[in-house]
Amino acid sequence: MTFIYTLFGTPLGYVMWACYLVTKNIGLAIVIFTVIIRAAMFPLGLKQQKNMAMTQLFAPKLKELQTKYRNNRQKLAEETAKLQREGYNPMGGCLPMVLTLVILFGVLDVVYKPMTYFERFEDVEKGSIQYVKDAAKDIEFRHYLAENGLEEGSDEAKNREKTLSTQYSSLQGEIKAIGVYRNKDYTEEFEERLKEKEGVLERLKSLDEKIVFAGIDFSEVPYVGFAPIILIPVLSFLLSVVQTVLTMYIQKRTSPEAAQQMGGMKVMFYIMPLFSLFIAFQFPAGVGFYWSVSYVLGIAQSVLIFKIWSPEKLKAEAMAALEKRNAGYKAGSVVVIEKDDGEKRSKRMSDMSSSERKEYYRKKLEEARKADLEKYGEVGAGSPDGETEQPDDGY
Repeated sequence: MTFIYTLFGTPLGYVMWACYLVTKNIGLAIVIFTVIIRAAMFPLGLKQQKNMAMTQLFAPKLKELQTKYRNNRQKLAEETAKLQREGYNPMGGCLPMVLTLVILFGVLDVVYKPMTYFERFEDVEKGSIQYVKDAAKDIEFRHYLAENGLEEGSDEAKNREKTLSTQYSSLQGEIKAIGVYRNKDYTEEFEERLKEKEGVLERLKSLDEKIVFAGIDFSEVPYVGFAPIILIPVLSFLLSVVQTVLTMYIQKRTSPEAAQQMGGMKVMFYIMPLFSLFIAFQFPAGVGFYWSVSYVLGIAQSVLIFKIWSPEKLKAEAMAALEKRNAGYKAGSVVVIEKDDGEKRSKRMSDMSSSERKEYYRKKLEEARKADLEKYGEVGAGSPDGETEQPDDGY
């Protein structure tokens, strides 16, 4: 799992570092970083809205197919696949959500490793991060023994040392070391351990100052209490609710038929605020702060797209794109037609006369009926009430 965090965190870490060099503050760096990420994802957000408008055009046909083949899932899948070849894309809005989660993994890695990505201790001296973590672990262990009156070789001391070794070698190792340094009971001893590594100590002091933003320590995990840090989970939850309501409203305006068909998926929208609350209480405040800023920018993006690309405009663009696609496909298609004398020859749809196209569609319909009868029996040949499907030139 640590590999996945590092995989996504390393490239994002360079972006965050550039923001940090400009602002000299972790909080402001996260704000600028989030703006950059959201700006890069804006085209995907716009494409998602356009896909919703395109889905609306296919909604009546899809509903018809679902009714017609409600007892024949295989035939329904085949007909749905045909719609997808014509432009219907039910998964078109998933990419932004997937990228959001991927970026979240990267942000987790960056926030958990401020020595690596913000102050870059390794640029001062190789192995300095591990040295700092080892010093923090040793200080915490020694104080634990003294506070509990334990001898170093006792079973409880060994268990505690093993637990600390696991924690400091995990993703939270750097954050935990910073927490030890920021503890006033340990600061003097910590600085004494690092006095021979002056450059590393200077960066640790700098990180200690810049990791606090608006009175909130971004290395600390939020908790319930009367402290500024509680604002992180509260804002994450409230902003998620606003984003959820806004998304449902825009979806209803852009694609009412699709929104109605996704009624059973609405529960997912209500899960997101709870998911945001969970994230804010489980990870350092820096992660929750990024999540909140991302929601603010996401809300602004949704409003901007809704104002500039109204549902009516998106629908008109989708209609034009679909007509162009169908016209180009049909005009450029080469089909084989059979004359009365049995002679077969190829001809473009655009070069066929009206009577030739009608005869071509009639024969294709007959072939489809025979294929359905052979594969599905009489029910598959048409709708449940006996109606046959007529050729359609478009939507």
